Amino acid sequence: MHPKTGDVFRVRATTIVILFLFSICAHAEIDFTLGANVRSYPLSGVVEVDSGYDLLLWGSVAPGNPWYGYSRISVTADSAATYNSLAAGFEFFPLSFIGGKVGGESVQNDSTYSAYDCGTYDCRGRFYRTYIQAQITLGAGPVFVRGRWRRNRWSMNQHGTKNFIDPTDGLAMAAWGDSETEYLGMLGIKLDEEWSTVAIFNAAEAANVRGFSRFPLLLVRYTSGRFSAGVGAGAFDSSLKSQSATGVVLVEWNPLPSFALQ
Repeated sequence: MHPKTGDVFRVRATTIVILFLFSICAHAEIDFTLGANVRSYPLSGVVEVDSGYDLLLWGSVAPGNPWYGYSRISVTADSAATYNSLAAGFEFFPLSFIGGKVGGESVQNDSTYSAYDCGTYDCRGRFYRTYIQAQITLGAGPVFVRGRWRRNRWSMNQHGTKNFIDPTDGLAMAAWGDSETEYLGMLGIKLDEEWSTVAIFNAAEAANVRGFSRFPLLLVRYTSGRFSAGVGAGAFDSSLKSQSATGVVLVEWNPLPSFALQ
């Protein structure tokens, strides 16, 4: 007895779908990073866990090769005892060095910030943000540059009469919700396989309250295998805090790296 044409088509279609799904899974990986950072002024610091599911869209991921594309779904958790946040995001990079990200974050803070006037501003409670981000990274030899633009939309769980503090950039946000634009510029030089130096400039501005923050920083970074550490110095200045010198310490363990350019 010969199989019917429809049965043959269904068998072939099912086989094609299975092979396609297998191909996708063969080019997908789970990533994981554990890190911590501390800033001396305004005093802040968190421990961060980041994990994602990376899908290779084309090309191959190899050291020194930027010619591939990927997408990534990620979950990030930050904690500093009384400060905790949980974020999720989706990245799409048609080329490994240019792409974007969208996501959202929920922040729960149960203590007053020592750096800000929590009588004038709401510091405690739950805050939310959604964001859209664009990024480009370029390099030639030991020199690399990176630019990033991000637009945040902040809101709070309770609608009070006080403006509240964005814990990321230390800006006052309007009580009914506010938009914030962040800019990052980076210029780095790889001195050798282990050492690099990076000049970073962070800036942010709020739309409704008209606040700003600026944070130039010079960082020296050491990398050995999946571990890296950095020490830096700079100056923080904002509409809420006068300019002052600040120090930064970063540590990171990256046992399962993502497809993102490092």
